[in-house]
Amino acid sequence: MASADLVTQLQDQLHTVSKMFFDFVGILQRDAPPLPLDGEPLAPPPTAVTAAASAAAPGDGGPPAFDVEATTQLMASQLIAQFKATEALISALPPAPGPDGAAASDRARALQEEHAAVSAALDAAAAEAEAQLGELQRLFAELAAARLRDARAGVALPPLPAVD
Repeated sequence: MASADLVTQLQDQLHTVSKMFFDFVGILQRDAPPLPLDGEPLAPPPTAVTAAASAAAPGDGGPPAFDVEATTQLMASQLIAQFKATEALISALPPAPGPDGAAASDRARALQEEHAAVSAALDAAAAEAEAQLGELQRLFAELAAARLRDARAGVALPPLPAVD
C-alpha cells in the first residue's frame, strides 16, 4: 500500500477519533447527572412536570435513568478500539527517509556554520556596497555643485552624456 494512502487513512482515523471525543463529551454534558463541586449541595431538580412525562403511560417512570458508568465504559471501549486502529496505521507507515539522529544533528550544525559564514560574507558585501554608494553620492553632489557654479558663472558647459 502506498504511503499516501496510509496517510489519508490515518487522517481519516484521526478525524474519527476527534469526532468521537466531541460526541462523547457532548453526550456526557447533556445526559450525566450533575455532581457537586467541593461539597456544595446541588440545587434540587425542577418539579414541573413536562408534557412528555405526563403523557407517559401509568406506571412508566418516564425515560430511563442515564447510566453514567455503563455509558462511559462503552465509550472508553470504543475509543480504545479506535486508538488500536490508529496505532496499527502508524506502525504500517514506512520509516521516514533521511539520516539517523546523530548524522542529522551533524548536518544541521554544518548547515548553521555555513549559514553563519555566508551571512558574514553577505554583511561584508553589503557594507562595501553602502560605502561605494556613499562615495558615489558624494562625487555626484560635487559634480552637480560644480556644474551649477559654472552655469551661474556663464561658462559654456558641454552636455552631459546620455545614460542608456
